[in-house]
Amino acid sequence: PAAAGVCVADLDLQMGAAALYLDIPDPVTVAQVLATGGAVEEMAFASVLTAHRSGVSVLAAPSELMPVESLNPALIDGLTAALRRDFEITLVDPPTVWTAWTNRLLRQSQRIVLVTRLSVPHVHMVRRQLHMLSAQRLDDVPVTLVCNQVEPDGAGGLSLKAAQQAIGRPFDLVIPEDRRLMHQAIDQGVSLAAVRRGSKIEAAIDRLAEMVAPTRVAAA
Repeated sequence: PAAAGVCVADLDLQMGAAALYLDIPDPVTVAQVLATGGAVEEMAFASVLTAHRSGVSVLAAPSELMPVESLNPALIDGLTAALRRDFEITLVDPPTVWTAWTNRLLRQSQRIVLVTRLSVPHVHMVRRQLHMLSAQRLDDVPVTLVCNQVEPDGAGGLSLKAAQQAIGRPFDLVIPEDRRLMHQAIDQGVSLAAVRRGSKIEAAIDRLAEMVAPTRVAAA
C-alpha cells in the first residue's frame, strides 16, 4: 500500500516526551520495538502505532531511561526504511548527543530542522552544530534554522540581528514566545488551535509545517 499520513518518531531515548505532550497514555515505544527481536524493517508501523486525535502516529521514547547505545546504524537503517514505507512524512526527534547512529539518521534525512533560542549559549551551540554537520559532510542536507520562544522586540538581551551575524546565516523561521498557550496545549495534549485559535505561535508553526511538508523524513 502507498505511504500515507504523518509519524512522529521520538528517538530521544532518555529525555523524549512526545507521547506525554500529545497525551497518549499507552504508546508503542522504541524499547518495545527492540524487544520484539524481529527485523525492524519488517514491522508494520502504520498499523501498530498509536495515533493522536489529530491522526498523527507516534513511536514513543522508552518509558524508562535507556542507553543511547541501544540503537545502532543497522537498526536505524531498518527503522527509516519501514517508516518511509508506511508514512508520507516522518519527523524524528533524536537525542542532542552525536553518535554513529544519529549521524546515520541525519545522513538519511531529507531535511534537518535545527531549533534554538535567542541567547549567547544557544547561538554558540548552533555554530558548533553547523560546524559538525560540515565536518561530517552532512552540509548537503538542507538545514532549516528555527529560533524558538522569541520575546517581543527589546524584551531579550540578544537581538535577532546580532544572533544571525554571529551564526553566519539568517533564521528561516522565528517562533514567538507564548509560554502560557503552549503549556495549556501540552497539559491537555491538544493542538494550539484547540486552546486558542489564530495565535501568532500557531501561525509560525503552520509555516514550519509548510517548510517540512514536501520532505518524507526529517530530523528535528
